[in-house]
Parts: sequence; structure tokens; C-alpha cells
Amino acid sequence: MNKEDNKTKKVAIYLRVSTDEQTEMYGKDSQFTSISKMIESRSPKYLRENSLEPAGEEYVYYDEGVSGTTDPSERPQFRKMMEDYDNAPANNKPFDAIAVYKIDRLARKLKVLINIIDYFEDPDRNIKLISVNENIDTSTPFGRAMLNIMGVIAELEIETIKDRMQGGKVAAIESGKFSSGTNPPLGYKKDKNGFLKIIKEESEIVKSIFN
Repeated sequence: MNKEDNKTKKVAIYLRVSTDEQTEMYGKDSQFTSISKMIESRSPKYLRENSLEPAGEEYVYYDEGVSGTTDPSERPQFRKMMEDYDNAPANNKPFDAIAVYKIDRLARKLKVLINIIDYFEDPDRNIKLISVNENIDTSTPFGRAMLNIMGVIAELEIETIKDRMQGGKVAAIESGKFSSGTNPPLGYKKDKNGFLKIIKEESEIVKSIFN
């Protein structure tokens, strides 16, 4: 490890919340607090080597309502983060590392994660990635190996969720429940148990249309 690796790294923060996670444990404030505490715990006042410091408030990036399977080029704040880095002078880059709360905040698909890491580790960038929850730091060989393992786990997790949701829909249909995400068709309403019930007034309209 060279002296460049040992210097205090300026850290940008990347936060992501998809629409189905707005009220869950991965909220914006929760992510930001955890990352900030991690950076503080590795500040120069505690560590002589491999210490961290915040890059600044302007280098906190938040993609709201964006899926972890979305290509990075289609994420507004992720794209801005990389533009801020690439457009800065070579001798005055705004940050040396990017911190996330969990690897799945960065990507939930292994292919997407690998593409991001390849982008970060381009010789002209050499940006390090730090994950708070998994305690991963790609400035170390162990961290890079763990990153690939966590990428596989993140993809497995989302595929398992998809399978469970699909299985739940099939079971609902087989039991006679109305499982479509849309409103029930004209002439019907859905009761509290998910079954369709006829609306007498509307059913007359349906019969008239049929006739």
C-alpha cells in the first residue's frame, strides 16, 4: 500500500430510496446518519492511516424513487455525482471515496454493481467504495472480494422477493381473489378479503351494454 492509499480520504455520500422503501428502515435520514457516524469514527483524530473526512454538504447525493436495478446513467443524482468528479481538475478532485449505507443502495443487480465498480476503479478515477452495513472498503483486497460476494447476495435477495410476490399472486388467484393491481371491473367491488362482489346498480349497466 502506497502513501496515497494512507492519506485522509474525502468521502462523498450516496443515498438511494426506491418507492417501495419510503417508510421502511432504509429511509434517507437513517442512511445519512449511519454513514456520517462511520465517517466520524474514522476521522484523523482517531486514525493515523486510512482516515476519512466528509467531502462536504454539496457532495451528498440522493436518488429518490429509483430502483437499485436501474442503470447508473439513468439515475439523476448518481449521474451528477460522477459529473462533479469527472469535471473537476485532475489535481483537485472533490472526493476520493463514495460511501453507501448498504451495497444494495448502490445496486441490486450484480451486473449493475460490477459496471459501477469498474467505473470507479478506472485508472483515471480510482474512487474507493465504502459500505457501512457490510463494513466493506474496496481499498483493501478483502474488501474487494467481499464486495463481489455481497453483490451476489443482493441480487439473490431481490429475485427471492420477486418469486414470493409472484407466488402470492398465484395463490390469491387460485383461491378466487381479485389480485390485479388495477381497480375491479365495472359492476364489481372488492371486499375486505379481496373477493369480488357484485354492485347491483352497476351490474344493470353491464347487462345493458352486453345486450
